[in-house]
Amino acid sequence: MTPQEKSDFFDAIEGMDDDTRLSLCNFSAKRLEGSRYDSGTDLLHEAIDRVLSGSRAWERSIPIGAFLYEAMRSIVSVDRRDRKRVSIPIEFCEEAQLRARDDRDDEFSRTPEEMLEARQEQEIRREVLAAAKAGLAHDADAQAVLDGIRKGMEPAEIRAAHALGELAYKSARGRIAMEARRARGSRPPR
Repeated sequence: MTPQEKSDFFDAIEGMDDDTRLSLCNFSAKRLEGSRYDSGTDLLHEAIDRVLSGSRAWERSIPIGAFLYEAMRSIVSVDRRDRKRVSIPIEFCEEAQLRARDDRDDEFSRTPEEMLEARQEQEIRREVLAAAKAGLAHDADAQAVLDGIRKGMEPAEIRAAHALGELAYKSARGRIAMEARRARGSRPPR
């Protein structure tokens, strides 16, 4: 926004009648539920900040009260939607991948013993990975790679995020594989 546009925007806000200003500050508490905003005043300030920062364009053709109300409604709607999104723990992702790989057309024909065996194999994999991570607790590069894998990052993203060169990355992957083999070999039989 240019300085003149900012000045015009502030003039328009100051020109609002008291009823409009009060209704914006008393934005529906029901609409605020599930968002990070505690009051309509906080939300109004957020809308004004977004216009001033340029992330929301001021529509001069719309009365300022209506424009700010719509901006506030949009902000709270997006905030509530984003807050509903929940990160899925990596364990669930790993289980889903294992289930997807094991899924077959004859899935429902699996015996209880086969299902128990598959669950035990998943548990063994989880234990081996946990043991490998614990065995490499002192290895910063390996921990960085494991963390990147857990977050679902691509190798290039892991290298960039942790400032690892190609050789350091490959070396860390090798140490992880070696530690996993060692952990798998030292695991007591079931």
